[in-house]
Amino acid sequence: MTGQPVIAVSQRIDDYPDRGERRDALDQALVRWLAEAGFLALPVANAWSAAQLDGWLALVNPAGVVLSGGNDIGTCPDRDAVERHLIAWAMEQGRPLLGICRGMQMLSVAADGRLKQVSGHVRTRHRLVAPFGEVNSFHDMAPDGCPPGYRVLARAEDGEIEAMQHVTHAITGWMWHPEREIPFDARHLELARAHFHQTMGGEPLMRAIILAAGRGSRMQTLTEEQPKCLTELHDKPLLVRQIEALRGGGVEEIGIVTGYRREKLQPYGLVEFHNPRWETTNMVSSLAMADAWLSDGPCIVSYSDIFYEASAVELLRASTADIAITHDPDWLEVWSKRFDDPLEDAETFRLDGDRVIEIGNRPKTVAEVEGQYMGLLRFTPGGWAEVQRIRSELPEAERDRTHMTGLLGRIIAAGRVPVRALAYRDGWGEIDTATDLASYQ
Repeated sequence: MTGQPVIAVSQRIDDYPDRGERRDALDQALVRWLAEAGFLALPVANAWSAAQLDGWLALVNPAGVVLSGGNDIGTCPDRDAVERHLIAWAMEQGRPLLGICRGMQMLSVAADGRLKQVSGHVRTRHRLVAPFGEVNSFHDMAPDGCPPGYRVLARAEDGEIEAMQHVTHAITGWMWHPEREIPFDARHLELARAHFHQTMGGEPLMRAIILAAGRGSRMQTLTEEQPKCLTELHDKPLLVRQIEALRGGGVEEIGIVTGYRREKLQPYGLVEFHNPRWETTNMVSSLAMADAWLSDGPCIVSYSDIFYEASAVELLRASTADIAITHDPDWLEVWSKRFDDPLEDAETFRLDGDRVIEIGNRPKTVAEVEGQYMGLLRFTPGGWAEVQRIRSELPEAERDRTHMTGLLGRIIAAGRVPVRALAYRDGWGEIDTATDLASYQ
């Protein structure tokens, strides 16, 4: 062995009836692609029984699984059975799985989804949303809608699903062949490394959640037809600015909580968490829609009406606190430009070292505001568990009304989990009104 993490890879079946042979086959390019990503591919035999496959998996204990391309589903029942077994094993063992082309089709079928015939997808290319870029296409069958338990990550120009991800498991499907790109696309290699990252002995997968459920009524006509995060600053939507900063800061997976005009956000290919009660609940209830992520690993949380640099994200990634928030110590200069009276829109923010001891109240003096909370923070599962504990003790109506600084104030008052402050001095801004937008333009 080379010391590289082992990835179990399913194989195509080639029939040679004139010779009385059925052969397993694996494209060498896929083996090389996985090696370039840092993994050792081990082929899985289609001739094994379920018991033999279980024995092999127990012996090898692969770090993850790849379902490769080739063969239409239903033409090779023995391969279909092996791949269904691999999917079930990955789910039971909590191992990441990547389905490539037919592999993504198998993920759909195994989740009780259906396939359909498609045209215009053989020997062509599609341009997808970030971070996938332009991809190849070699299939004439595709999922007939998003299968149960999955979310769409990317679609082709004709609306067909090109990438999807399981809601609770580390299982992703791509309808293209990354191994057929010459040279290999660096973006796809990085996505593969990130997908299998948790098995490589490194840090947990870093995710981010953008809160974009509300309309942003204070923006008036600017949000009549679209969510607030699609407001353009210097010809670029706030959402795109956030995605770029999050990716630049090392975030590997981005989700978004939607509500108002959710369809406008689907083309961006983010993992969607939808709040159907967005009109009657506040942002903490929206954030709770992403409980599966927040309970699974560290998550950065971003308001959707702000912009910032990748350095803010790096600050949060480096923090070891269960709850960490970024703040601007030089807030007064910016707020003096936004408001005639800076205290008009400010909230108290008092520190004891790097520990926040008060947040979210109405200040009487500038001295009570030692920094401006930015709307960019980070929770570990332990920090999120404290959030859920506090929310569970609130009456339903009060729980629905709770906003983020109010929640942080309750956490501080409870004293069980400290809220740590990270000073950030690079560029950022909040666009709450059309006047704000004009000032930043």
